[in-house]
Amino acid sequence: MLYSYIFVPNKVLQEGIKSPVLLSEQDLRHYVGRAGTFRKDGIEAYLETIFPGRSRAISCLTERIPDTGCRKIREFKRLRECFCFSEEILKNEQIVECVWQIDGDDIRLVSGLDFSSPAWETVRDDDDIFFKRIRHYMLVLKNGFLPSEYIKKASD
Repeated sequence: MLYSYIFVPNKVLQEGIKSPVLLSEQDLRHYVGRAGTFRKDGIEAYLETIFPGRSRAISCLTERIPDTGCRKIREFKRLRECFCFSEEILKNEQIVECVWQIDGDDIRLVSGLDFSSPAWETVRDDDDIFFKRIRHYMLVLKNGFLPSEYIKKASD
């Protein structure tokens, strides 16, 4: 299974998981500092400098985020719901265009996923970006969203 954490409230089970290209300016506010603008078109342009298709990509992990003593992890989980979907979706070329792995500063196109546990112990309370030190994947989606029929709420 693959796991995505989405801010609450959300409509994931009705509308799917949306990439930045389908979100409102309000929903993109966490990119403002990095993009240097509040405008959606500016944020999308910034995202495309990271890798091609980034504005149509959603992030996912290969395991659920564990409970730890790290404040940054606790805060991240408290503000989001965890949803899951089968990694078989990666084979559906009508939905997933490609997959990028991000591991620290290493960003690369991949054909398979590493299911070993990410280095959760490296997350620091003062990290400005939660995924800064955690290996995760970005699924570039053909239409910018993962349809709800492929998603379920991860059980607690």
